[in-house]
Amino acid sequence: MLKWILAIILTFSMAYYQQATGPTHPQKAEITIDNRNIAFKLPRSHSSQNPCKIAVPTENQDISGELHFRRYKMNEDWQIMPLNREEGLLIGDLPPQPPAGKLEYFITLKEPERQIVIPEENAVVIRFKGDVPAVYLLPHVLLMFIAMLLAALTLMEILFKGEKRKIRRNRLKTIPKITVIFLVINIEVRDVS
Repeated sequence: MLKWILAIILTFSMAYYQQATGPTHPQKAEITIDNRNIAFKLPRSHSSQNPCKIAVPTENQDISGELHFRRYKMNEDWQIMPLNREEGLLIGDLPPQPPAGKLEYFITLKEPERQIVIPEENAVVIRFKGDVPAVYLLPHVLLMFIAMLLAALTLMEILFKGEKRKIRRNRLKTIPKITVIFLVINIEVRDVS
């Protein structure tokens, strides 16, 4: 029973870690304006159906900004779009891309005495995705969790030096299920998105 509990905890921990740090998680940004720290997020994933809003919160009317973007890994010139002021935000729209299309972007804010580049180092890469119907997405997520749980359970058997027969049985259950998930479900979800 302890092995099952630990396997469940490990499975949900892995899922949380992926959600919190994965490549589609928004990138955190922080700037200092008028001696105030302003934290906000820069999206790294968006639906291909509509433009992606990029917003920087600032009440300072002396600040203007520009959104610089181009297709990812293409040797293109940066396109520059001025940010518009709306209710305490400077806002720009990244144009929608086809599913799996990527853009890289960064923001420049201009004050009378300085210019701020956000992020300071590398441009943010955003991936556009197609909307996946729930009939495909729910089985995909469920089977991914089952495969992670079986893999975690196999790990617990190994760590707790379980019977070799159980370890082998768990491996034989886990490997085919993971194979089915990656070969069938992921292909279906990819084709739909």
